Amino acid sequence: PDLRKEKQEETKMSSLSKSEADDKMYCDEHSEQVATNYCMAELAPKCKGCVYANCYANGHDLRDLESVYQSKMNELEQLNKTLSNSMENPISKIHAAIEAYKDQEIAIVNETFDNYIASLEKKRKETLLELDRKTNEFFRMQGCLLVDDISEWRIQLEELRNADKTDVIKRVSADR
Repeated sequence: PDLRKEKQEETKMSSLSKSEADDKMYCDEHSEQVATNYCMAELAPKCKGCVYANCYANGHDLRDLESVYQSKMNELEQLNKTLSNSMENPISKIHAAIEAYKDQEIAIVNETFDNYIASLEKKRKETLLELDRKTNEFFRMQGCLLVDDISEWRIQLEELRNADKTDVIKRVSADR
């Protein structure tokens, strides 16, 4: 019984497809007979004999083959679109999530480097201030005379700038 049922299903499936050689569908019960209608109760193409003997007798809904074929093609196209959309939607969500994660990571990296740069700049300023402090301390301890001499020279230079030319010549001559 199972083999007979499988054979019937196989016959139904092969009869649903149009023959490439003659572009016709064949009856699911009489594979040599060209189908004229599609029985909606049995979901199979039927020849004239089956239509009159079985389908009409049992009150089955019959449809034109071309309209059933177009309807099934439309259903397949719609299913294909639905599947394509359902595949694209998760992919676009994953893409958006990856982009958002990337943006967050870039922000973290930028913030971290900004903090490092600020920390280095602060350390540089502290180091330069400490160097200035130590240099000034060194000069005060070791070179008080030098600092005093520089101060003295600045005062003399200022006086020379303010003095008359004849006074400058007299001073230079007196120092020699």
